[in-house]
Amino acid sequence: MFDRSLFKHFARRKAPTISHSPPVVPLPVQGERAPLLLVFDHRDLAIEMAYECRPQHADTRVRSTSRDTQLYFTPPLTPVFAVNAGLIVYARKHTDGFTIIIDHCNSWLSVYHRLEHIFVTPSERRPGGGILVHAGDVLGYLADSRPGPYNGPLLPLRFELYRRERDDYDPVDPLRFIRRWQQLCWSGSPTELRQTPAEPDDRSEGGDTAAGDRPGDPIPLETPRPA
Repeated sequence: MFDRSLFKHFARRKAPTISHSPPVVPLPVQGERAPLLLVFDHRDLAIEMAYECRPQHADTRVRSTSRDTQLYFTPPLTPVFAVNAGLIVYARKHTDGFTIIIDHCNSWLSVYHRLEHIFVTPSERRPGGGILVHAGDVLGYLADSRPGPYNGPLLPLRFELYRRERDDYDPVDPLRFIRRWQQLCWSGSPTELRQTPAEPDDRSEGGDTAAGDRPGDPIPLETPRPA
């Protein structure tokens, strides 16, 4: 895991002005499979994303599951997208793969864990501000992970959001926002996420759960609307 003290360094930076577009989901639709949002720990303010081995037509893409599940997988060379424009300010390899942090220069950071391959040179801090990326740019690829006795553990994408609070960043649950974001297909063609009725966002125990969006919550990573 990366050193959280880096966030204080990012918070002190003078962010440049960057033009943003509507946010995108960090994993694509592949064939008939849409990426699912996996919740392993209801107290963890992050989501993990993979694909269903046997796609089911359900009203929600959120699944509460356990680490030993064999219902999900990640195909080889699954691209990971930047959710919006920003500067890559951190890219390092850890025990479970590469981690990338993007500063979106609007008080938001997005973090991507467990990439097998990345398209930037690993570095803890980017001199000159970082590498500019845009919504939908491919940051790297996930490994082929198919859980089972001979295939190793499931390695879903772990995705985190952080919002600046004074001189640091606090974690924010991505489930509050991600259903509003555009979904890219494998070819990169944007299609709107199918709208579903709002559901509680407290990650309650039990079967499949989905996080609804509270009225008035801003969609993060967007350019603010003029007053």
